[in-house]
Amino acid sequence: MRKLLVLLVALVTVAAFAAVNFSGWLGTSLSATYDASNTTTTLELGVKGRIDFSATGSEGLTGFTLSVARSGTSVGETLEMIGTGASTWAPAMTWGTQIWQKLYVSDPLTVTLRAGLLSRGFSYVTGANFQWYVTPPYFVSRNRTAALALDFGMKAGDLSDTLVLYAYLPSATTTDLDVWNSMKFSFLTVQVLVQKVLSSAQAGTLPGISVGGKIDLAKALGIEAGSLTGYGYMELPTTGFVPSNYMLGVDFGMEKFNGSVAFAGPKTLGFAVNTSILAPVTIGAEAALDVTNMLAFSAAGWASWEQDLISHSVSLKFDAATKETTIGWNMSVSF
Repeated sequence: MRKLLVLLVALVTVAAFAAVNFSGWLGTSLSATYDASNTTTTLELGVKGRIDFSATGSEGLTGFTLSVARSGTSVGETLEMIGTGASTWAPAMTWGTQIWQKLYVSDPLTVTLRAGLLSRGFSYVTGANFQWYVTPPYFVSRNRTAALALDFGMKAGDLSDTLVLYAYLPSATTTDLDVWNSMKFSFLTVQVLVQKVLSSAQAGTLPGISVGGKIDLAKALGIEAGSLTGYGYMELPTTGFVPSNYMLGVDFGMEKFNGSVAFAGPKTLGFAVNTSILAPVTIGAEAALDVTNMLAFSAAGWASWEQDLISHSVSLKFDAATKETTIGWNMSVSF
């Protein structure tokens, strides 16, 4: 009887949703770092994971999403020439969730209400071929709060535009508004984030404005032999005229070779290349440097391959500023 009740509950739950999706990944990493400045070697064992759960109502008009991510590094032993040791564990967890309902649906316009822990803006945007073995040039301009959002999705031929209004509470007695807009047309994408609209208007100051764009140059120029994409992001200064938070770059590819070049203001230049010429093994290299101090650079080489369900990668990194050399091995699985 108990098994039958469980089966009935499961059937009712499945019937209530048109689609239920699980996805995520798990990963471990082992690394050894040698510090030439004090001749010490440090070992680290990292554990990371993420799971995403989403469900859509039977009519496709309501749904929710839930994401949970966890990371941590266990330092099992710190090897030094004098033989001392230490053990620590520093986990971190992040999560996000939203509930949504489509209020109006038609071919040219869809209006959706969302509520939850909502992110908007640009989060660690960089070139497509940087693997983050070194910290590449990147751009960040975002907000993430509990909020109510109203999405207006519009389409007309090759043009699509999404306008989102976010209402949130910076404090128990104040309300503010962020605006996000993303427009796509053929080979061009333009995005804009405007933060703290209401409080800025009340204070008589400019709101925080960030803009970003991508252009598929290969499509625009009719290049069929490879890929070429340019991108730029900038946070407009609220005082003065010279921006300090910006990034420019280009991604390129031809047959089995791919690369990225990017510059993030005020002083970080980065390069990344990879090739699958040794398939099934992909090899690559990347570097980042301070253009005001050429000796303050970091560089890494890596190789990755897949074996059944598991993805492997090995890497060798050198940081000239800290005089550290790190060798690492990563294993991960996606589902």
